Amino acid sequence: LMSLIDSVLSSVDRCAEVTRRLLNFARRSETRLQYIDLEAVVTEVFDFMDKEAEYRCIGIEIDIAEDLPRFTSDIGRLQEILLNLFTNAFAAMDDGGGMTVKARVTKRRQIEIGVSDTGHGIPQSDVGRVFEPFFSTKIGKGGTGLGLSITYGLVQELGGDIRVNSKVGEGTTFIVTLPMNPPKTMGGQNEHVTTGRGDEDTSG
Repeated sequence: LMSLIDSVLSSVDRCAEVTRRLLNFARRSETRLQYIDLEAVVTEVFDFMDKEAEYRCIGIEIDIAEDLPRFTSDIGRLQEILLNLFTNAFAAMDDGGGMTVKARVTKRRQIEIGVSDTGHGIPQSDVGRVFEPFFSTKIGKGGTGLGLSITYGLVQELGGDIRVNSKVGEGTTFIVTLPMNPPKTMGGQNEHVTTGRGDEDTSG
């Protein structure tokens, strides 16, 4: 009986933690620019997937360059982009697969984030359509075909670009490229940037 009680309490704690994270996501629904620590954001988003990864024996590798600087972006949009890509990668893989998240600074001083999976891959005839609304390769798996379309729109809003490389039977990599600073047209928010700790940066 005591072991069952401990299991129930552990589940309650888990539910409370998930609820807290969901509330944090909801509060970030409005445009809010701040200096991004990408590794912290990736870790926070992956926390939503860790139990599934453990249950399905999916290996995760996070490779964020040590010299990756903080950059200005909308954290809510970035979180949704990453969550959509992680969810898509998990859906593409059988149990025992692997997902890798890499981030680097390009020669053009842009942030490049790659999310790779060892899933079934996408036929070349379909690669050009993956960002179309309602297009899905998850036949019989309940995919809506909206996740990647929404992701494409979010990346565009941040002034970035997303592309895909895939090979059937080997896996898929989605590569998101973001500017160090968002476009001035994004909600007219550039004059107000927070540090992510609740204080306003007035350094100019």
